[in-house]
Amino acid sequence: MSDFSKHPLFADRLARLRSQGCPPQEFRKHVTDIAKLMVLPATSELPTRQQKITTPDSRDHGLPAGKACHFGSDSPSGLSDQ
Repeated sequence: MSDFSKHPLFADRLARLRSQGCPPQEFRKHVTDIAKLMVLPATSELPTRQQKITTPDSRDHGLPAGKACHFGSDSPSGLSDQ
């Protein structure tokens, strides 16, 4: 995973949640924003598989995840493989 801690959006949310005057509701919002920013880098190496798909225009190939991956809060990481 790349070092995204220097990304301007991540740095902004981190600074805001660390601010002494940050109320709990804003703190939770900033933590949620940071988690959303982390999803793509954290999942960038999930396995995929080649699959033929039919689009409205033609037949094509897609790269769905190698196995089902559900996003949610039912696990500590927010990811589950149900």
